[in-house]
Amino acid sequence: MKRLYAALLCTALLCGCADSTAAPDGPAAPISVEADEVSAVDTAAMADFALALLRQQQPGKQNTLISPLSILAALGMTANGADGETLEQMEEVFGLTANRLCAIMPGLLAGNDALHLANGIWYRDAGMTVYPEFLAACADYYNATAKPTSMDATTREEINAFIEEHTESMIPDMLAEGAIDPHIVMLLVNALAFEAEWTVEYLLYQNTSEPFAGVDGTVTYMGSTERRYLEGRNATGFIKPYRGDPYAFAAILPNKGVTLDDYLADLDGAALVDLLNSATDATVMARLPKFSCDYDADLAASLSAIGMPAAFDGALADFTRLGTAVEGNIFIEKVMHRTHISVGEKGTEAAASTVVAAVPETAMVIPADAKYVYLTRPFLYMIVDLDTALPVFIGTVTDPR
Repeated sequence: MKRLYAALLCTALLCGCADSTAAPDGPAAPISVEADEVSAVDTAAMADFALALLRQQQPGKQNTLISPLSILAALGMTANGADGETLEQMEEVFGLTANRLCAIMPGLLAGNDALHLANGIWYRDAGMTVYPEFLAACADYYNATAKPTSMDATTREEINAFIEEHTESMIPDMLAEGAIDPHIVMLLVNALAFEAEWTVEYLLYQNTSEPFAGVDGTVTYMGSTERRYLEGRNATGFIKPYRGDPYAFAAILPNKGVTLDDYLADLDGAALVDLLNSATDATVMARLPKFSCDYDADLAASLSAIGMPAAFDGALADFTRLGTAVEGNIFIEKVMHRTHISVGEKGTEAAASTVVAAVPETAMVIPADAKYVYLTRPFLYMIVDLDTALPVFIGTVTDPR
């Protein structure tokens, strides 16, 4: 049984007051940039964005999980239609220009056996003019399909089916009944799924039941010996790779006496990337609690709080490169984000069938300089692209139950 992780983001653009920002003379020139690989500067910027948004989710008080890649995919498409102060704020929050996102997004969206992404745009077919230049940019750089729709129950069914298909059925019924009505002029959707097996699977007989700080009773821990050790200011951790892919699970445990909130408050993107890139070879005796998490949030307030309020203000928003609506100015009403993760063994049968093969590793003599990372208190974790150090997912565990 494979581990499945899925995330998606849906951005709703709505019509505001007719006397707000005046209609433009026309769309901006088409976006034309050369595709490029993700650089260290890009990765640090995206890590900064991920941490800023994660800190808005009360990560020290609850289990959290967001997908920075999914969020940037949907908001990056939206930014292709932004201008003026709205665009400036969005680019400041991203740490990247809209054009730079267009340049690196084809590589990020390329996917592989473990990672699958899809983008789609649904726009209202009456009273809404969408500029071809905007749709072309989203198609060229985000591989986004676009479809006119009446914004009714059928639209909801289509979008939910799109999301369910592209998240391997991990996120069904994203949009609840009544979530779509005719005042919505556009929905931009990203769906992302991650599926991979551990390179070295966990064995059931290594499981233990022990306390977890702040939680009543005990939780189930999976024990393992890892080979990549993380140590930075105020935290230690380990990297556990997935089979056949450039992805790994990274767990970071704040030192005793340092709360998860305090650790995150003092962490920036560059430091996070440096920590991941500075992993050293060592014997790491690790314990990881089995856990799963379903996280659902409207990120509008969080995004506004970290620096892009204009996009959510009907009087200030400037999406004049996107199109026009008869009711008036276009702005973002909601940014709906839902994620799912399940971390555990490969299943009872798979684990039992591999017990003998793993016995030599568990029977080894533990070196005197072995490192110990027991995740027995709230910790930060990520699904990381090892080629770029980009966190595809980032979250916290405060209660593994």
